[in-house]
Amino acid sequence: MPKNNAVKDGRRFRISPVWGNSGNAPTLHLSTKLGCSNLVKLLAPVDFNEVIAHNEISQFVVGPKATAAASSCYFDREIITQINSGEFCFYIAVEADYNDTVTKTEQHRTQFFVQVKRINPANISDMVGASSGPHNCADDDCPK
Repeated sequence: MPKNNAVKDGRRFRISPVWGNSGNAPTLHLSTKLGCSNLVKLLAPVDFNEVIAHNEISQFVVGPKATAAASSCYFDREIITQINSGEFCFYIAVEADYNDTVTKTEQHRTQFFVQVKRINPANISDMVGASSGPHNCADDDCPK
């Protein structure tokens, strides 16, 4: 995927999930994965594992009550028209693994799988998406 400077010409946009730590201690061994699908037909089946397989992995620390952005997905602005036609969408798959700061060994996992169905062309941060499938979960709720 292109790096941040690919956005300067205004013909591309990026999506960068922001991670937040609501706890009172820093995360340990935080590893995130971000995968984005290509444009797909709205009713076509798309699998979380296929999207996350094309991922960018980031490892970092988020301090107590802090937020941080990691990887980004980049898209050509021309896809906004195709998505807003109601025939196409794309998917964002996100996964975070980290250790509990109390036991330092308990592994935690959070997953999000979102179908983006509409983007406001005047404000691309204004998107309409819907959770898709069982990969919107935390810890033991996540599929094995």
